[in-house]
Amino acid sequence: SDFRPPHLVGENGKVEQCLVSNGTVILGEVSHSILSVDSYIGEGAVVGKRPEDVENKDDWGIAVVGEDCIIKPGAVVAPKEMIDAEQNNKEA
Repeated sequence: SDFRPPHLVGENGKVEQCLVSNGTVILGEVSHSILSVDSYIGEGAVVGKRPEDVENKDDWGIAVVGEDCIIKPGAVVAPKEMIDAEQNNKEA
């Protein structure tokens, strides 16, 4: 089994109601999301939203960031959005 360090939340990082895997680094804000192993959330990035912050409840859902994905500083991952390694590499 691979050993991974625990997740790290930076000084300006915020986490609310999330499932966060080992090796994840959070420098931005994540809410109501799943962050897979070794994912990276850059400074100022926003992943997911609280249900009460979405006007149309049909637009709300869990955001998912896949294994080894990098969310660039200032990027936004919307509710219901799923980012996997293949998609992440195309956007980089």
